[in-house]
Amino acid sequence: MRHTRLGNTVAHSLPYCQLSALQLLANHLENNGDMPTPFWIDTVCLPFQKDAKKRALSEVRRAFQLAAKTIILEPALSNISVGSAQDALFHLRYSQWKSRLWTIQEGVLSDKLYVQFKNRVWGLKDILQEYENSSSCNSFSHNFRHFRKLINHG
Repeated sequence: MRHTRLGNTVAHSLPYCQLSALQLLANHLENNGDMPTPFWIDTVCLPFQKDAKKRALSEVRRAFQLAAKTIILEPALSNISVGSAQDALFHLRYSQWKSRLWTIQEGVLSDKLYVQFKNRVWGLKDILQEYENSSSCNSFSHNFRHFRKLINHG
């Protein structure tokens, strides 16, 4: 979140309103009854000192593997309303989030990855499933399979 200016670059803190919004989002995704859902955020948890930050980043892999859910909070994505899985995948593909190297770990290692869009929080597995089930994807897949048969059996 620091790169998007949502975090504090001189201290490990966020405004109360941002922390409250993150807590509500975590509670919404992981219903723990009346108990608040614990969450980890790089802005608050990663040290500024180079050596300490390097050590902490080496443990990020473990945090992603153990997380119940991971939420992509990218301002460009959370300011866009999406209407279809194809729309969501397009915006995710060209987002700042996927342009940073550590997000590959986040995406691959997180069991349940969610994306915060303006109009919804959507699980990546659900986006991909809906895309695969969509008529445009099925039509493309059918045409591609037919094309391969023609090529292979001339």
